[in-house]
Amino acid sequence: SGYAGFNGVYAPTNSKDNYSLDYSKLVVPLVKAVQEQQAIIEDQQNKMAALRKEHKAKMLAILTPEQRKALEHQKAEKKARFGEKSALRMEKMKTRLKLSPVQSEKMTRLNQDFRQQIELIRANEALAAAEQHKQLKALAKAHQTDIKAMLDPSQQAILEEMKARRNRSATK
Repeated sequence: SGYAGFNGVYAPTNSKDNYSLDYSKLVVPLVKAVQEQQAIIEDQQNKMAALRKEHKAKMLAILTPEQRKALEHQKAEKKARFGEKSALRMEKMKTRLKLSPVQSEKMTRLNQDFRQQIELIRANEALAAAEQHKQLKALAKAHQTDIKAMLDPSQQAILEEMKARRNRSATK
């Protein structure tokens, strides 16, 4: 492949000369390559989302009404277990961060709003997969910022240590 407009490589003109590269001329082709890569990634994400949606529709079409009901029941149970685990994590966080009742209530509200916004983004079928991913990432970043804003510096340090410990255990 290559980039036709790149003329930043200078070949030796004699036997004592060296090849050289003009880095200022390298920036444009590199930026263009990254943009092209990003477009390919987004296209692939959209294709995967379409395939998952098609697969789900085909799977649901072959299920009997009883099987669909059992599947919905399993989903409801999974959601309930997630809610229970979330409540336990919140209790642990309250204890470790020594949250005041006001902070605890505020964090609970922030987490509830965050989960509702996640569900809205995921339910929006008009969004392409790449856009959905981008919005979820931005939402998570904003959520982290909101949580940090309500904590004092010592609580922020404890929270960062908790995250680091969780990340270390996840990579093992």
